[in-house]
Amino acid sequence: MDGFPLQHFQCLLKDLATICKTRVRSTSAPELEFDRVTLPTHLQRRVNRLQGLATGP
Repeated sequence: MDGFPLQHFQCLLKDLATICKTRVRSTSAPELEFDRVTLPTHLQRRVNRLQGLATGP
């Protein structure tokens, strides 16, 4: 279905848990900071789309 392998719900949750947001701050300019989010896999993007969530590229 959709080209993705069938998997247990717990496995899907573990896969989705690998998406993380990190706050990055420069040591030379502490006022410079931004959030960096890991790029989702194809499966993570598909799940997010099905849930109506915004996803990265």
